Amino acid sequence: MEKTLLNVGCGKKFHDSWLNVDIAPTEPEVTPMDLTRKWKIEDNSMDCVYHSHVLEHVPKEAVKGFISECYRVLKPGGVIRVVAPDLEVIARNYIKFLESNLEKEDEEAKANYHWTLLEMYDQTTRNKSGGDMHGYLSQENMINRDFVVSRTSEINKFTGDDKSAKTLGEKISKFRKMRFSVKVYYIKSAIRDFIFTKLLPGKKYYKIGLFRMRGETHQWMYDRYSISELLKECGFTQILKTTANDSRIKDWGSYHLDSNKDGKIYKPDSIFMEAIK
Repeated sequence: MEKTLLNVGCGKKFHDSWLNVDIAPTEPEVTPMDLTRKWKIEDNSMDCVYHSHVLEHVPKEAVKGFISECYRVLKPGGVIRVVAPDLEVIARNYIKFLESNLEKEDEEAKANYHWTLLEMYDQTTRNKSGGDMHGYLSQENMINRDFVVSRTSEINKFTGDDKSAKTLGEKISKFRKMRFSVKVYYIKSAIRDFIFTKLLPGKKYYKIGLFRMRGETHQWMYDRYSISELLKECGFTQILKTTANDSRIKDWGSYHLDSNKDGKIYKPDSIFMEAIK
């Protein structure tokens, strides 16, 4: 049966009922697709298009084209679900902790202020993987751990609680299972990176440029108003802010794309928006 649920830029969050696509997937269940060009998907063929924490990585000048592709492939009446970091909440937290520290400096409020600044700027300005967040999350005694945990699930990667960490043997095994086109992509990237960052003059600057083109950095930030305006411009209607566990997508709760079986949200810093074609 042809799949009519599309998960764009899925990374490691996918479900076998969906057509899961990414530009260079590391999982054999995911289909390679260049998201920067017209998608190899027919017009009016999908019941749903979903993407989580992809929009903010798309260059601002290309965002309208990206959402227009979502519109093109959706059937009339189909649902788009957009998940992204919520700039409004980050901005409100920034003002809250700024005013709190100006009134009476407190160590925990001070820590929350510095973390909120990282949420706002670090993934936009960083020149190496992990950025300053890496150092912050690696602290042994984090005074505001509860607040940080409420804002990000990434903390497990730096505390030894990350169950996804793989040995060299597991990484080699995964590489062998990749589709041929994806293997070629990674091999070409490795050769290019070696030439530009090890052999050429000015390698420091090439290294920064290559990193910033890889997709880890945020190109823009969004809130409920800017996402609504973007969806309207591309033809969508019935725009709605929802939650991780609520959706107009049929059987949404069974897919566990935004939360696990216990209802815990994978990316608690998110805004969840839906609209209809």
